[in-house]
Amino acid sequence: MAYSNILQQFVGVSILQHVAIDTNAYELWHKLANMYESMNALNKASLMRKLVRLKYSNGDSIVVHTSTFMGMVNPLASTKMPLDDELRALLSLSSQPDNWETLVVSLSNSCQEDKLSLEAIKASLLNEETRRKKMGASSQS
Repeated sequence: MAYSNILQQFVGVSILQHVAIDTNAYELWHKLANMYESMNALNKASLMRKLVRLKYSNGDSIVVHTSTFMGMVNPLASTKMPLDDELRALLSLSSQPDNWETLVVSLSNSCQEDKLSLEAIKASLLNEETRRKKMGASSQS
């Protein structure tokens, strides 16, 4: 059985019409990739909208939030509009809730050479989450 036939078995009926005549697995795969992975203007706008609207909810894991954030940022890096490190750091800070405002302001004011680093922001957010959890545990005991 040809590899293209194997791929065609896993394609939905509505899509099969677009790739039914392809006998070369590479060409079939490339056609599917162009259909689903292209980062057109609408996809970019949708992803940017989700990224700008992303908000961390108190009580959630900052690791999960950061993973969600990176899952939105990384696809943009493969397009012709990658976000530089400082913009990613600013977007990460802007996704924090209002009761984290003191941390956001202090991180913004403490950046070296007026450049924020996403790695430094992520580390600070993890430290803040740990501190808040400890404060919550000590206030309950």
